[in-house]
Amino acid sequence: MKLLLKPFHLLYWLYAAILFVVIMLIIFPFVIIASFFGRIRGGNIIYKLCMLWADIWFFLVAMPVKRIYEAPHDRNRPYIFVTNHISFLDAAVI
Repeated sequence: MKLLLKPFHLLYWLYAAILFVVIMLIIFPFVIIASFFGRIRGGNIIYKLCMLWADIWFFLVAMPVKRIYEAPHDRNRPYIFVTNHISFLDAAVI
């Protein structure tokens, strides 16, 4: 059975990798433009663009993301979120 699924795994991997790069290339010009808005404001815009890129990519590769918070957080205060590096998807999840 594994042998029969191997071509589909390869096709899915290729599909996900191409989407990863294409979506990144689409968002990249906006990142360059946002970098001219200064360190704080531009950085916030770039962060939101990265979140948009990840949300689009996860949706298109059919990987639902569930955000779990141990406690509610105030959006007006700064926080640092840390992941535990359990996969290669850390960059997209963050």
